[in-house]
Amino acid sequence: PAGNVSPEATGTVVAVLPADLIGAITVPEDVNGDGIINAAELGTDGTVNVQVALGTDAVDGTVVNVNGTNYTVTAADLTNGFITAAIPVAGDGSLNIHAEAVDAQGNVDAADAILSVDTAAPNAPLLDPISADEGVSPDISGTGEAGATITVTYPDGSSATTTVGADGTWSVTNPGLNAGDVVTATATDPAGNVSPEATGTVVAVLP
Repeated sequence: PAGNVSPEATGTVVAVLPADLIGAITVPEDVNGDGIINAAELGTDGTVNVQVALGTDAVDGTVVNVNGTNYTVTAADLTNGFITAAIPVAGDGSLNIHAEAVDAQGNVDAADAILSVDTAAPNAPLLDPISADEGVSPDISGTGEAGATITVTYPDGSSATTTVGADGTWSVTNPGLNAGDVVTATATDPAGNVSPEATGTVVAVLP
């Protein structure tokens, strides 16, 4: 009331950093880590299980939304260091995965991953006629999907592999087969899908 002025007081505004709630998305079912989910990796339930790492600020009760579905972090999740989300797969093609969590200040912590889904097996390879005369058939040959890996299995259980060329042809060495021997061949595409089995019977003389 007398008009005397006090000494000045100061205050510093402290910025609240966004909470570290989630980290990277990983896909354990992508066994070879190629970013492609094949038929064997997808399984029969039509979903891909992904793991979203939990950040240092995640607590029991933190909500993580993955592709529109909320997952509430539990004590077990904190021990594991991640939450697991089942992502439905509608069909082959690109599969986008988006995870996010929101802290008390409204900051969004987000992570993304993109997978490719390829569950279509290649057609069975075609085997050319095989002769027991190695002079006539020095190789076992055939055709298949370009880029696929061909596995030829011999009667003794041993096998040979080769890659189908850009022209669709392939061949492996004839190990000295006899008339009546049966060989099998499968094709595995770059995604890891395996074709039905093709068989060929060795003949003494080619027609």
